[in-house]
This record gives sequence, structure tokens and C-alpha cells, in this order.
Amino acid sequence: NESDANFCKNCGSAFELSLYVDSNQHENKDSILVMVIAFMFITRIFWAIVPIIIGNWMEVMKIPNLVLSVVWGFAPIALTMAMKDNNLKQPLMVLGIIYAIYSVYDAVFRFMAF
Repeated sequence: NESDANFCKNCGSAFELSLYVDSNQHENKDSILVMVIAFMFITRIFWAIVPIIIGNWMEVMKIPNLVLSVVWGFAPIALTMAMKDNNLKQPLMVLGIIYAIYSVYDAVFRFMAF
């Protein structure tokens, strides 16, 4: 058979096209997961150290807190993009978008109120 054939020329049965796995897709999904987990780790350490180093940290860290809250709001979308199951991906993407919108709204509202 030719490399792009969809059916066997001897028996006529269809080839399974899903057996081919693009390794770049897995690497991209792994990269997304690594970035989200690294971001979680770094921000946890950052917010544990800031109150120790800076006395009046709430006022000083107002803008970094806003930025990190907005970035963190998009984490569910990044994690959803890394999922393999398309049936779960769509509803979770909708929930991730709702979470991101609420997170951005809440972060901006808290920034303005503080």
C-alpha cells in the first residue's frame, strides 16, 4: 500500500487513521501543564516570602497582586487546552472562560476598591 492510502489494496478494509500520534501535540500539552504547575509553585513561594520581607506589603504589592490574579484566572483555560478528551474539553472550556471573566472582574474590582 501507499503511505497515504485509506484502505488496504488486498482486502479493502479501512486503515485506522487515529493510530498516528503527533508528538508535537503531546509536547505542547506537556509544556502547558509544566508552565501552569511552575506558575503555581512560584506564586505560592512569592506570596509566602513577600509578607516577611515587606512590612506594608498590601499597598506595595497592589499591582503585582492584580497581575498575578488575572494570570491565575486563565489557568483553567490553559489546563483545559491540555486535555485529550474533547467531550470534556468543551464544557470545561466554557467553565474556564466563566472563571477567567469572574477572576478578571474580581481582581479589577478589588484593585479599584483598595
